[in-house]
Amino acid sequence: MSELHFCSPDGLSLKLSLPSESTDLAPEYRSTVSPQTPRKPTYSQTPTPLPSTPVSPASSPRFGNPTPVGLCGFLLANTPATIMLLGWGGAGGNNGNQSAAIGAYFYLGCLLEIICGIGEWINGETFNATVFLVLGGYFGASAAVMVPFYNAVGGYGTDVDAAEAAYYASYATFLIFMAVVLPFFTIASR
Repeated sequence: MSELHFCSPDGLSLKLSLPSESTDLAPEYRSTVSPQTPRKPTYSQTPTPLPSTPVSPASSPRFGNPTPVGLCGFLLANTPATIMLLGWGGAGGNNGNQSAAIGAYFYLGCLLEIICGIGEWINGETFNATVFLVLGGYFGASAAVMVPFYNAVGGYGTDVDAAEAAYYASYATFLIFMAVVLPFFTIASR
């Protein structure tokens, strides 16, 4: 009598006893499967169908995408200011005065960009959050120096011409560093 012994990877075994001569009898089977034998899960190569129940709310995002709001805030604050600086069609009083853009700077540029940056941070988008928060800070700083309450030029002395020259030289330093940061953002966004 010959015996065959089969073991599966999940701990099941089957012992098959075959007679040495050919007979019409069925072979004798003995299995070692018992309730005490631990069964490991088997993994099939066929894909499992998707569950019929909806995905739990914990794994789905709770907020919308804030990026379009931030981009609109940037465009609505930056485009009119650029037109005023260029003096197109008499905007800015032909001398680049941006006083009319203070509200757009504070609310569309600063506030909206910061809210968008916080929304991106909540959604886990660190780079987008960094860009929008830096731009929000830029618009807030640019708006603050145009508000008479802050008296940005007055801190440089009483002689108006010398104070304006010193103020513009100092403010240009800020703009130069913004001009250095923005290309890095552009390169890093790819």
